[in-house]
Amino acid sequence: MPVVLTPRAFELLATLVQDAGELLPKDELMKRVWGTTVVEENNLARQISTLRKVLHERPGQHEYILTVPGVGYRFVAPVTEAAAVADPVVEVEVPAELPATRPAGANRALWIGVFAVVTVATVVGVMLARQSAAPEAVTVQRSLEQLTFGPDLQGYPAWSPDGRRVAFASNRLGNSDIWVQQLSEPEPTRLTSSPGRDWQPDWSPDGKWIAYRSEQNGGGLYVVAADGGEPRQLTDFGSHPRWSPAGDLILFSNATSRTGARKLYVVDPSGGASREVASELIQPLISSAWASSIDAAWHPDGRRISVWGRQADGRWKFATLPVIGGPAVFSQLPDSRLRDLDDRRVRLGSFVWAASGKFLYFEGQSAESRNIWRVGVDPSTLAWTSSPERLTTDVGEEADLALSPQGTRLAFTLRTQRTSVWALDFDPELGHLTGREQELTPSSPGQVDVDSPRDGSRLAYRSVRAGRSELWEVTTADREERVLLVSNEGSPSSPRWSSDGRRIAYSRPAALGSSTAPGKDLVAVLSTEQRREQLVTIPGQASFRPSDWSRDGQMILGDCRSQPRESVGICVVPAPGAVTSGPGMRVLVHDPARSLYGPRFSPDQRWVSFVAVDPKASTVSRIYVAPVEGGPWIPITEGRSFDDKPRWALDGRTVYFVSDRSGYLNVLGRRFDPLTGRPSGDPFFVTSFDSAKRGLPSNPARIEFSIAEHRIFLPITETESSIWVLDDVDK
Repeated sequence: MPVVLTPRAFELLATLVQDAGELLPKDELMKRVWGTTVVEENNLARQISTLRKVLHERPGQHEYILTVPGVGYRFVAPVTEAAAVADPVVEVEVPAELPATRPAGANRALWIGVFAVVTVATVVGVMLARQSAAPEAVTVQRSLEQLTFGPDLQGYPAWSPDGRRVAFASNRLGNSDIWVQQLSEPEPTRLTSSPGRDWQPDWSPDGKWIAYRSEQNGGGLYVVAADGGEPRQLTDFGSHPRWSPAGDLILFSNATSRTGARKLYVVDPSGGASREVASELIQPLISSAWASSIDAAWHPDGRRISVWGRQADGRWKFATLPVIGGPAVFSQLPDSRLRDLDDRRVRLGSFVWAASGKFLYFEGQSAESRNIWRVGVDPSTLAWTSSPERLTTDVGEEADLALSPQGTRLAFTLRTQRTSVWALDFDPELGHLTGREQELTPSSPGQVDVDSPRDGSRLAYRSVRAGRSELWEVTTADREERVLLVSNEGSPSSPRWSSDGRRIAYSRPAALGSSTAPGKDLVAVLSTEQRREQLVTIPGQASFRPSDWSRDGQMILGDCRSQPRESVGICVVPAPGAVTSGPGMRVLVHDPARSLYGPRFSPDQRWVSFVAVDPKASTVSRIYVAPVEGGPWIPITEGRSFDDKPRWALDGRTVYFVSDRSGYLNVLGRRFDPLTGRPSGDPFFVTSFDSAKRGLPSNPARIEFSIAEHRIFLPITETESSIWVLDDVDK
């Protein structure tokens, strides 16, 4: 499988493999890879980290690269040297930055070493970045430097208008505040110190002010002088503020850290009421079954905004329209290029314009990595003139793009996350954690979904490894793992155990070229003993996503749509082999004005819990319980925060759920009487995560947790982040 590497990382890998088994001191490695270029030692450490990720070397393991602290590195995996390298199948262009002073014969040894990587313990493949086949093409060698250091969380960079300073959010003193870093100075200066989380800064064009999002006083947008002073609140809602190039308006969205943007607003930075913009354009995008959110940014002329999203027919739309209202100009790529993005499962997200109007820079999600992509644009017609080009190849998450005023440097946040499934001793009837925590699974970027049978003896979870989605099973007593399903066609949904612990239900994308309608996934049941998959029949244009089983194993409960554009409801479908004479899919709960997700049967099968989301107020959600046989909904939460993923205690007397009401995601619970159908008492906290450094994954849509007899199983993420700058992005 081809793996894309930067020329530096490729040269470093080739050097290590060439001298496999030998300890290479840091200074020697830096000399051989960077030549006479002066670089910091942390650049070597970062490239080593990139190689470990590409090789899928897990934390604490040294299967390929051994670190000798304070000295250097050794390639320790077995390597077999090829007898000769003649007429290779793949023609490559040697990167221009390979040192020109390599001794005679060294290049041959280098390439022998590179091809020898194929015979390492696992297949690494051809690890090179494919350059253009045109002989006259010039490869741009962009430099990358780290701007912030330390173990703290640092992100959301914003350039000052003169390009000499960068504002960013950091928790270096415990709380997340806004800091300013002079590029010529080693240490930043703190600008805000509120008790709430301050983040997402953006600099005014005149350099006098910084707008940002703060969680104080219930959350909203604030403005503070760039040289310090008392912050001033602009709005009591919203996020991701962006000054217009003229400085007369601030564009922002109703997105939170938990949900994507579904509405756009502008506000005068001097004060006044905010007003919604581009609603007629956005509504067809967010009502699509394909899209959960939109992305937007100012056009360089300061009078227009651009919006990026996906409409009901699955086609991507990039539109630019006047902020005061008027017709939109749609930018398009040829269908073949858009299909290529879909085939490669690349999703372009948040973006920024180049001041020249000649480029768009996107965050692009591909498998478990989020990198920086660029699209060429005709400034006069706004037509896209080139296919999306990948500028970075780090295996991780590169986000929060900020383009320098000169248009040559791109600052961004590099986040490194490790997520694994943990077992926490828990009394589900009392709702208390009782002590011990145990890590059950190895870490991976995409390991977030987990489910277990009632006894907690086993777990099923979804993971992303080597670009493939996999379902795994692990026994909790000895942590023995085995893979249940490997999918190269996209991620299956979260696994759901049947009551007897013998079958798992999930949905997954249909294979490319399948006759399945676009956007409609296949629903399947896997026998864990026989490793045999059976498909579930879903009628017509209906769609269904499994969430739970009936206790007798005859029915599967889940989210459903009878038609592509209607709201999501709660349905049951017969399981494979079920004895039933009823309809193929039966609706239990539905509301044309709200979408309902994540249903679960109560232990006595009389009630079903679910999440209700109003498309007009998607930054909050509410958990309800309804009778299975029909009747009024009973609210469990207040609808003032984002509450998700309801789970029942084993006695049916508590509903547990995930909520962001403390500013960070935690598990909460509320008492419920299954006989009368009435909740009692206030919601109470089960977990107490209070930092982005260690806690539940930040996106509740990717969190699944499970409650067993004496344990609660949770995905826990540990995060590190820093700010980096990529040069020459306009070349």
